[in-house]
Amino acid sequence: LINWGMLPFLIKEGELPFANGDYLFFPGIRKAVAEKAAVIKGYVVKEDGLKEFDLTLGELTDDEREIILKGCL
Repeated sequence: LINWGMLPFLIKEGELPFANGDYLFFPGIRKAVAEKAAVIKGYVVKEDGLKEFDLTLGELTDDEREIILKGCL
């Protein structure tokens, strides 16, 4: 997935904070990838507002981060 510029999001086991059809918003995601943020804040966008949740990108190498930041190979 990384070769295509897709982010390998990981979330703690349990009930997902979003469902099919929900929109997800990750402000500052490029900066988080570049700066190797341990936790990334995401938001589920629903009709009644935003719901915050946390996730990670796992153990990415510098090369993998570079591929993601460039958009793909």
